[in-house]
Amino acid sequence: MKKFILITSLLAAGTMLANAETTVTPLTSTTGWTHDSLRDRATWTQDATAGTLTLDNSNWGQAISTYDFATDSSLYSFSVDITRGNVSAGFMFTLVGTDSVVVVGTKDYTDGTIFYGTSTDTTQACYSLNTAWDEGTTITPTSLLATALNYNATATVTGTTSVNAEGNTILALSVTSTSAGENTGTATIDLGKDFKLDKIMICGDGANDSTGIWKVSNLSVAIPEPSAFGMLAGLGALALVASRRRRR
Repeated sequence: MKKFILITSLLAAGTMLANAETTVTPLTSTTGWTHDSLRDRATWTQDATAGTLTLDNSNWGQAISTYDFATDSSLYSFSVDITRGNVSAGFMFTLVGTDSVVVVGTKDYTDGTIFYGTSTDTTQACYSLNTAWDEGTTITPTSLLATALNYNATATVTGTTSVNAEGNTILALSVTSTSAGENTGTATIDLGKDFKLDKIMICGDGANDSTGIWKVSNLSVAIPEPSAFGMLAGLGALALVASRRRRR
C-alpha cells in the first residue's frame, strides 16, 4: 500500500512538472525589441504598458519590429492578435528559427486575405508574401488561411509545435478572424529537425498619412521549463529505486 501511495504521488508530481511552462509576453517589455523603418517613412510604436504595437502615418513606408527570442526548446506555443485599420495595408507575422521560416500575412494591400509561406533562408532582414516590399525576400504563399481580414477586424494567429517520430518539429497553425463569412483556416507545417525559435518579426505597411493602419496585441509565447524535464527524470528514477527496494 505504501509503495502504491509513493508511486502514485510521484506520478502526480511528474504530471504537474510535465505541464510546467514559462509564458513570455514580449510586447509588455521593450527589452529584446528592435524597431526599424524602411525608407524612413514608417515606424511601429510600442506601448509596453498596454502590450501593443501600432503602425500609423506610414506614408507607404514599411516598418519592421524584431524580437530576439532564442529558445533552446523545440516545443512551444504562441498566440497574437492582429487588428486591421480602415485603409489598404500589408502585414506579415514571421517566425524565424533553425533552418526554417514561417510567414503569416497578406499577399496584397486590398482584400486582407491571409496566407502563409515558408522558407529555408533564415538570413533575411525581413520576409514578405507581397512583391511590393522593398527589402528582404519575397516568399511564395503556400496556402490560404483566411479568406479575408476586413477593415477594422481582428485576426488571431495561434500555433503549437510537437516533435514527430522522425524528430521533426511540426507546427499546427491556426487563424481565426472577426470578419464575416469564411474566416478560419489551419495548416500543419514540417519545420525540419530540431527547430528552435530565434526571432519573431512583425512587418507592416499602409497608405499615405493614415491612422489606425495596424495594431498588434496579446502576443504570448509559452515554452516548457527546462528544469521540469530534469526533475521529471529524477522522479522517475526515485520511483524505480523505491519499487526495487520494496521487492527485497
